[in-house]
Amino acid sequence: MVKPERLAYSHVSPKFHVTVSFEEQGGKTKLTMRMLFETAAEHDRVVNAFRAVEGAKQTLARLQEHLAQM
Repeated sequence: MVKPERLAYSHVSPKFHVTVSFEEQGGKTKLTMRMLFETAAEHDRVVNAFRAVEGAKQTLARLQEHLAQM
């Protein structure tokens, strides 16, 4: 973690690495999330089997709600 600009962690199962970057832009925060998989096939499996894109959207929506309440 590099406060306040980056959060990085490794997910164990399924295995992938995540980097979340925060950048100030015009009084707002731009969030960029990158997920790095060992292979393209593993990426496709996770996206399809676990609906990872939808899960990420839901996680970010919950973060937005939480920050709005702060």
